[in-house]
Amino acid sequence: MLETNIPLPRARAKYPFDEMVVGQCLTLPVSEYRRMNGAASIYKRKNPAWAYAIRKQGEIARLWRVA
Repeated sequence: MLETNIPLPRARAKYPFDEMVVGQCLTLPVSEYRRMNGAASIYKRKNPAWAYAIRKQGEIARLWRVA
């Protein structure tokens, strides 16, 4: 069946960078560290005013929004 005028659903981001406010922290398993860091780097390139810090803490990885 062909349909017309059906809106395309908005793509859902894997990480909620656009929803984070300064001081908030995103916590994921350490296995996601490289993927999360890469995604944050790409997001920062598109949003230069956005800044983050990322650290491994044992078995978890944390990303903080710092600006």
